Amino acid sequence: MPILRTVFHGVVQLARKGFRGIFIVGEKMVFQNIAEIIQLGLEARGIIYEMLNADNLPAIIRLNEQVISLEKQSDVVAFKVSGEITSGAISSNILDNLLECVDMADNILDNFHYIGREIRRTGRLRFEAVELGNFLAFQGQLNELLDLSQQAMEALKRLLSSKSIEEMQSIRMEIEGVEENGDNIKDASFDRLYLMAPSMHYLQFMHISELVHKLDDILDSCEDIADLILAISTSISK
Repeated sequence: MPILRTVFHGVVQLARKGFRGIFIVGEKMVFQNIAEIIQLGLEARGIIYEMLNADNLPAIIRLNEQVISLEKQSDVVAFKVSGEITSGAISSNILDNLLECVDMADNILDNFHYIGREIRRTGRLRFEAVELGNFLAFQGQLNELLDLSQQAMEALKRLLSSKSIEEMQSIRMEIEGVEENGDNIKDASFDRLYLMAPSMHYLQFMHISELVHKLDDILDSCEDIADLILAISTSISK
């Protein structure tokens, strides 16, 4: 859910204006680095989609190694930009918010890393035909959540390169709509999961539950980052 809804009270006057060069070099660089992490998230999302729909373990293992590599790259970028933020090149009144943005962006990769390892572990199991059918019943909803994560991250990248408060506010509302769609899919998935639980192996129940939770966490992170970026931009432009 949104974490900074009150920011919109201060945006009304600024919504008709551009940034007029309000960002200094350090702040622009931080936004670019956050966008770089989000791009890594988009790449990880594509690989996770392949893993989720793969039908053999060797392919799953190979793809999972790619996700692990992307997560490590994200850690490197996050460590570098966090050091730059705390080095004194950033205004102290936005420093904490920028650090939180970097941390949440890196957490997106952490969640994809977790999902990849979860798919890899489950790929080693051999379920009965009825239990395999149970999992396939959720595959469409998991794919939908992955599609929404792509929409949210692509919108977040546009927000990070936006040149006006008005445009940022519009993109932030777009991300909120995507996150709300994700909540609806998550709720429907859990309703269905609990109804089917008596016929499921407990490992399958836990596997599907974890995937849905982590994909929902990614959407929440995108919305939270958007809220913070808008708050930071509004603060700078005052």
